[in-house]
Amino acid sequence: TFINIEGSVAIWGASHQALTLLAMTHSTNVKWIADSAVFKQGKVDPIRGIPIVSPDEMLSKKPENIIVLAAGYSNEIRNILIEEKEYLGSIFLIEDIISNYKSRQNI
Repeated sequence: TFINIEGSVAIWGASHQALTLLAMTHSTNVKWIADSAVFKQGKVDPIRGIPIVSPDEMLSKKPENIIVLAAGYSNEIRNILIEEKEYLGSIFLIEDIISNYKSRQNI
């Protein structure tokens, strides 16, 4: 798997691409999926049953790690987490995860 992170994990972004990517991992420590779109909140990931919640609800759970899977908004979301929400855990952007995976695989 290319997502191998210790501790509790939350995903920010509930797009169909993000959910597909999540379904392809074997990670069992993803506990929450956050999305700003109200119509997605209160639903669950159809493959693993992970709840989709608001970003504020996800942050109230105090995840140790957040993986940002909102491709076009990654830097904006990272800035929100750090500057506005004062999040102190680890933040991983999908672009960085894929780049690191490719370099390990010599792709």
